[in-house]
Amino acid sequence: MEYLEGTDLDKLVKDHGALPPARVRHILRQAADALAEAHAIKLIHRDIKPANILLMSKGRQHDQVKVCDFGLVKELRPDNNAPSLSNVATLIGTPLYISPESITDPRKVDHRSDLYALGAVAYFLLTGTTAVKGRGLVEVCAWHMYEKPEPPSARVKTPIPASLEQLVLKCLEKDPAKRPQSAAELVEALDAATDIPPWTAADARAAWSREPKASANAAGSAAGSAGEADLAEGERPSDDSAVPASRAIPVDMHNR
Repeated sequence: MEYLEGTDLDKLVKDHGALPPARVRHILRQAADALAEAHAIKLIHRDIKPANILLMSKGRQHDQVKVCDFGLVKELRPDNNAPSLSNVATLIGTPLYISPESITDPRKVDHRSDLYALGAVAYFLLTGTTAVKGRGLVEVCAWHMYEKPEPPSARVKTPIPASLEQLVLKCLEKDPAKRPQSAAELVEALDAATDIPPWTAADARAAWSREPKASANAAGSAAGSAGEADLAEGERPSDDSAVPASRAIPVDMHNR
């Protein structure tokens, strides 16, 4: 397997805080493009979270995104109602990033659940905090089902382009029909946003030049489990359930 050298998004935000909107758009677009490839062959990830999205710097190419750990992948087929897949009566995914339908009826989970989770990841990148407010699993699940997310711009002092904020909030709609209807649609919307500044190669080089060599870890290192995440309101949870690099399975159909 390919060896992934870099850092995951959870560690990146923990080390450096909220990211500039231009960089968030750059990362979000690549992740959405990778999901579009998976969805095109009828695969749903079901565990999109910062620790499962890896950021790499290889040679002159910086800020390359790899979407990893398809351990909870579900294949969308007419005969996929086996108990091991659709009818599992448990939460599938990481509570801080799961969609409302993952809680209420996992059998109805489709590719739009991945887009909800990706919106929650983008919120985390823009603000340095999770969209969710809750002190335990029950409160977190209730938030996903009923609470309207606070606009990211209300949590940070730096301006967030309106188009990016609206896209993130659209991904976080409770009703899947109100979200972008495909990852490809999300990519197109990000490309069409004219108020988001570009993230240039020079910007990426400068960002990676500030990354200490010691912290450029083998992407996907883990120190805990999703069930142990700190869910206290106002605190950034520890989301450390990425797989080790030796088991990372990148979705990279374009060989980025």
